[in-house]
Amino acid sequence: MADIFLKDPEKASHEEFFELAEAYHFGKNLPVDYEKALEFYHLSADRGHTGAQFRLYDVYFEGKFVRADLQESFKWLFKAASSDLPEAQLALARAYESGQPFGEKKFSEALGWFTKAADQGNSQAQLKLFERYLHGHGVDKDLDKAAEYWRLAGHRVDGPDQDLEFIRMAADQGDRLSQRLMGSFYARVVGVEKDLAQAIKFWRLAADQGDSLAQYNLAMAYFNGLGVEKNIDQALIHCRLAADQGDPLAVFELIDFYEKGFWGQKDRDLAVRYFKKAAKQGYQRAKEKLLEMGLDPGKDPRASN
Repeated sequence: MADIFLKDPEKASHEEFFELAEAYHFGKNLPVDYEKALEFYHLSADRGHTGAQFRLYDVYFEGKFVRADLQESFKWLFKAASSDLPEAQLALARAYESGQPFGEKKFSEALGWFTKAADQGNSQAQLKLFERYLHGHGVDKDLDKAAEYWRLAGHRVDGPDQDLEFIRMAADQGDRLSQRLMGSFYARVVGVEKDLAQAIKFWRLAADQGDSLAQYNLAMAYFNGLGVEKNIDQALIHCRLAADQGDPLAVFELIDFYEKGFWGQKDRDLAVRYFKKAAKQGYQRAKEKLLEMGLDPGKDPRASN
């Protein structure tokens, strides 16, 4: 049957091509044949099968039985996401968030694709938006929206339940996302009584594992003296750790620190460094500020000093 379809592709639907590709890929009632699997994936994807497009993204991204090719990989990912495949939209959002393979993080694009995936019921995207609106990470803080996405993901926000206990157990076992979430729950009264000491405890655990948002939360706690004794030096340390990972909130805090001396110290060169980092992530305010300072946002500002 496969040979018949290869000789006359018009006889097969995109779904039949996809099923044949899967059969050759995974050895389902057919011998494993990666060359034929790739050929049928392409035939199916070219006809608009989103599953085949998403599979090609994975094949080219991971270099599975073909040479890894990020350009080809993300071509197919974008096609699948644009055709409303939630898994592809989530993967594309994560790619924009991480900056791979674009060379820079694009938070506004990531937000758009997370929202598309969440609107189609993808629980991982809904939890990501819950975090963003809870913390004001790349969006205006909005606890009502945070609660909405938390509920959409199948959780409750009106009291401790099995979901909260699961997150607590995961946090106790070292999962840094769960640790960060528990810190936020205690700080913002989501399902638990407000307890800033517990918030600091969980944020510190996550920050020690390199979680940039937990590092930023600790910085703000030290800066404002919330749950800990006010300590500007510690605030700066944690803010730098988060900013060096590209966290936009931390980047702009450091810009205020170094440019305006809000925390008691001015340093134009470091302010420029973080303006440049924010501009690379697409923040218009940072690009405009670099232009005001007589610097080209597209060039290394240190070269102009």
